[in-house]
Amino acid sequence: MSEEAENSKLVIIGSTGAKPDEVNISKSGLQQVIWNSEIGDVTVEFKNGITPFSSAVFSVPANGAAPSGPAVVDPSDQGYKYDVKQGVEVLFDPRVFIDR
Repeated sequence: MSEEAENSKLVIIGSTGAKPDEVNISKSGLQQVIWNSEIGDVTVEFKNGITPFSSAVFSVPANGAAPSGPAVVDPSDQGYKYDVKQGVEVLFDPRVFIDR
């Protein structure tokens, strides 16, 4: 298993939602989220530009993946909501939590 895979939490975007709907990653463990789309090209967009990562928008290609990179904010109980979109349509609104 690659180091990137060991430090990653996979979120699968499918026709019934993002699985898991909520994901916790470790800042000290340098974990990241990897979004994978099974439903075509989608965009992951953090609400109001409030993101725990260095970018607020990620393009996920059909049957492809997009990594978030490690968290750049301090751990907190606050979750970061994001929209999964196809075009302008919001399909789902999952959340990311940042742990120590």
